[in-house]
Amino acid sequence: MTRRAVWGIYLVLYLAFEGWAFSQSPGPHSFSITDGAYLLFLIGVGGLALNVRILTERFWRIVFGVSVLFLIHNWLVMPFVYFRSQGLGWNHVAIIQALSVPALPIFLGLFTYAWRSHPIWRNAAQPGAPADGARPAGSARG
Repeated sequence: MTRRAVWGIYLVLYLAFEGWAFSQSPGPHSFSITDGAYLLFLIGVGGLALNVRILTERFWRIVFGVSVLFLIHNWLVMPFVYFRSQGLGWNHVAIIQALSVPALPIFLGLFTYAWRSHPIWRNAAQPGAPADGARPAGSARG
């Protein structure tokens, strides 16, 4: 199985899981800044899964830096500051954190897309050029 297939399968499974988790949460739902950030992160993982350039390599390196801040916020600040201040016990915090575990590969995918996907970014100066270095159909060497 190729790297593209693994990331594509992960993306589909993660979106299915998020849809299920979202449908299980009670109350009114609103779109927050955090939701927008994760949507951007998922677009980057989609670029990795499809092996295509989306915007620029520099942009995704900045997005990866922002994602590290989100990772720190979600795994350190939220459980120890926010959830506990809301009166949740440690058992509830553990359940919330366990439901966040499927999101962890997103950060690995963003790192891979921004810093380790050189074939995708190699032809960045040529709009429409294939990301894998393959020659377009119908072109001949000469």
